[in-house]
Amino acid sequence: MTFGTIRERTMRICVVVSRDFLDPLDPRVYKEAHSLVKRGHQVVIVTPNSRPGRVMLGGIKVMKIPNTMSSLRMRTAMIKAAVKTKPDLFYCHEYMALHIGALLRVLTGKPVIYDAHEHYPSYILGGPRFSQNRCRPFLEFIIACTEYLSTRLVNETVTVNSTLAERFRHKFRKRCTILYNGPDEKMFSPHNTDDNIEHRYEGREVVVYEGSMREGRGLDVFANAFPLVREKRPQVLFLMVGRRPEALPDGAEDLRFTGWVEMNRVPHYINASHVGVVLFQPTSYNNTIGLPNKLFETMACGKPMIASDLPEIRRVVKKVRCGLLVPHSNPERLARAIIRILENPEQAQAMGARGRKAVEGKYGWAIQEKKLWHMVESYAPCRPRSSSRM
Repeated sequence: MTFGTIRERTMRICVVVSRDFLDPLDPRVYKEAHSLVKRGHQVVIVTPNSRPGRVMLGGIKVMKIPNTMSSLRMRTAMIKAAVKTKPDLFYCHEYMALHIGALLRVLTGKPVIYDAHEHYPSYILGGPRFSQNRCRPFLEFIIACTEYLSTRLVNETVTVNSTLAERFRHKFRKRCTILYNGPDEKMFSPHNTDDNIEHRYEGREVVVYEGSMREGRGLDVFANAFPLVREKRPQVLFLMVGRRPEALPDGAEDLRFTGWVEMNRVPHYINASHVGVVLFQPTSYNNTIGLPNKLFETMACGKPMIASDLPEIRRVVKKVRCGLLVPHSNPERLARAIIRILENPEQAQAMGARGRKAVEGKYGWAIQEKKLWHMVESYAPCRPRSSSRM
């Protein structure tokens, strides 16, 4: 009789999230967890929340740890809750959860994966509070060092673009998988339309700006480009898919805001448009190397893009040839790019088709999901197998 091992593919996975996962719902965390449940794995998410308890969300068990206690007590409670799940694998999202994951590796010996959504040294210190702080370079160095030291204890890293992946592979000497923030190709599809919305904007040339409108997203540049475009294309409409900010930049009064829109309705507005715009501003290194969801969502709907000429955005747009790149803070160049797209519908259609094809072949969630399964299941536990020879 001989004995061997086989991999047990069905796993118990504990996902640790350092911020409130539910309010608002973190789309990356949810997509990954939902994909693992779809594959047959048991997933528990441990997250801070103002209403402690347990809930089920699409087959995912969510353990809510009170976020009203001190930071140390909350993290201690998260560690205890995570250990009690007795998982085969810990999957930790973002910088603070990385440190929890490192401790969990020491306490349990179970494998840990770290999913880094951002470049945390510049992201954490990217607000106005630290913009003029002389100690900022030193503080960024400290954050980078603690991130490096904690990754020594995890098995693998995951991130969202090539620049961050190179950081982990070469500076941190860790294996790294890129999981793009790609959209659901079935939801974000050229065929996912709404007749009422199409009728509402009939006869207008719609330029869509979708997603967060906070500082660093170029809303002022977009607003200043509007009158320049309207001189040449009087039927143009600049449509903002999202909440109207409390403080509007000059000229933004002429923009059309939809208000908050549920995610499953966002494609209806993109599909009613002629071109999508992404205007990330290099307000921090994290923003400079950002690769926004809205880029892929607009590509998935088969619409041409106009985007800031920043490294990661440039890498996608130039390779796919799905749109035009413009200087991030130049309304005149943005206006000329919009007019060019509107005046050349055949070229615009070809750009949109190439963008859709790239999402289907590389950037969409169906592709990322398979990479996630392959990575996670490489840590599947082994169980004994017996066989006999006659």
